[in-house]
Amino acid sequence: MKNEFFTDWNHLLGTISTTALLLPVFLILSKKLYDNKSFFALLLYYIFTFAHNLVRDEVVPVSTTFRQKIGLVNSYLDVPLILFFLMTFVDDVKLKKIIRYTIIGFLVYEALILAVMGVNFHSTAWVAGPELLVVLAFCIPLFLRQVKISISQRTETAKAFLVSSIAFGYCILTFLYILYYCLRTQYLADAYTLLYVSSFVSTVLMSIGLVLLKERKNYKPAVR
Repeated sequence: MKNEFFTDWNHLLGTISTTALLLPVFLILSKKLYDNKSFFALLLYYIFTFAHNLVRDEVVPVSTTFRQKIGLVNSYLDVPLILFFLMTFVDDVKLKKIIRYTIIGFLVYEALILAVMGVNFHSTAWVAGPELLVVLAFCIPLFLRQVKISISQRTETAKAFLVSSIAFGYCILTFLYILYYCLRTQYLADAYTLLYVSSFVSTVLMSIGLVLLKERKNYKPAVR
């Protein structure tokens, strides 16, 4: 997506959604959740995303080369950080091992794509597509499980919001991926609008979950 489709309306939405990314950062820091490795990964995710958005939307003027590099770093760290955070909701030892192996495997895959194809439209598509599928493959079952648990255990409501934030965000990103890379949509301004609105909603859901997460014991996955 190019900034020629970055309308005044999208500029406002982009500013709001990017600024909102600081709220989870503030909550994680203020509640000292970064002591937990999973929440530290989430903290890094939001910091990298915030920095990337500032550069992508040209809020901070940088060279095209630097913009590509920070976009690459953000894209390549996306899956490892999110999957590491998702382990917060896993109580099965085998599943945790699978997630860890998936993180390592995906890092190797990303390195191979970068080495063979370099940084371009096609390599981005080859990374982003599997990236979305991998996150959703773990996130959707965890989301359904967490919602079910939260119905019977109200103390688990916080984590239901946390995982729903990721599920919602990545479902919309998958839809946008199909529009942009597969269908090559011409309605890029509308795609930007959906991107910013969904990012804001996802951030709000995450923030609600962080606010509701009151005790450190809530770090542990619930057992049915």
